[in-house]
Amino acid sequence: MTEVLDHYNGPARCKVWLLAWAERAVTDTRSGWCPRQLVANRLGVSPTRASHIASELVAEGTIKRAGYHRRHTVYVLSPLVGRGRAAD
Repeated sequence: MTEVLDHYNGPARCKVWLLAWAERAVTDTRSGWCPRQLVANRLGVSPTRASHIASELVAEGTIKRAGYHRRHTVYVLSPLVGRGRAAD
């Protein structure tokens, strides 16, 4: 979570998505899953919109899809430090 707060400088909706995901992520593997309904509730959007935000993050290279866990997509966070994104 600290890395997202300190080094992700994208749109607020993407940052909140990453924070909701980071709550359940495993620090050592940088991977995790979060039900899209939970992310949608945190963002105040529909589950479909939450999925579209995840796709935006995949497209920009911030996260990548790494499989599934109990019908939920598992994502891996790419290193944010050194990607040309300045801290806020």
